[in-house]
Amino acid sequence: MTATVRENDLSCEEWLFGLKFGSVEFGYGEPGTGIPAGGHVPPGFLGVAASDIVNRRGTRAAFSGYTSRDGVKIVGTAEDGRRFVVWPRLAPARLRRRYDWLRGFRYFVFFHSGSSVIESLSVFARSGKLLETAENEGLFFN
Repeated sequence: MTATVRENDLSCEEWLFGLKFGSVEFGYGEPGTGIPAGGHVPPGFLGVAASDIVNRRGTRAAFSGYTSRDGVKIVGTAEDGRRFVVWPRLAPARLRRRYDWLRGFRYFVFFHSGSSVIESLSVFARSGKLLETAENEGLFFN
């Protein structure tokens, strides 16, 4: 998994933040969003962005993406009713100290059986408060 920040050709007020996940088995997913230019990402600025990529044989899937710094737990529900709990991680402390924009989000990669894709997800704060929900809209969640 690789995080990238690059210039936004459409706006000088925003940079483009992307999180790339890729492998030979799963192909590539790249959820992304605009972040304020200058790199300061306020707490709660980023919502959840995720993709659920199934391998060519349909036997395994990779659920990956990011959420705001406050989103410490994600519960995903698959088509067949199974539930997955994913614990997003912060970037390493040394990188968060060096790059301010890394402080505003958590990332995750979760491998599961590809027999049933994740339909919806819920993001929770450490307190247990529901922060956000999202539905699978093809390749990405919104």
